Amino acid sequence: MEPRTSRAQLRAEYRRRVFQVFNGDEWMCSYGDVHFMQPEAASPTRDYTLRDVIDDLVKDFDDPGGTDARDMAVWRDGRILAVVRKGADGRPEVTEFAAEA
Repeated sequence: MEPRTSRAQLRAEYRRRVFQVFNGDEWMCSYGDVHFMQPEAASPTRDYTLRDVIDDLVKDFDDPGGTDARDMAVWRDGRILAVVRKGADGRPEVTEFAAEA
């Protein structure tokens, strides 16, 4: 019998594999290997990089059904990797945070 994976291990693996987007303390969406426990499940963002996530969020600023030009933070593995925010001119501004070596 295979040893069971604990909830804490599953949460840690999810945080490691998935980009999560928050607006303040509100979860907005996730990108990446969100179905890692079900590899046969369709996941259109499975191979997304941070650049892909940022590009999608920036594009969403202009979409009438999109983010409504709200400030967003992209998290992965317990760290903020990027912030997409509404600039003074109303256009999105992106700040990326370098990963530690």
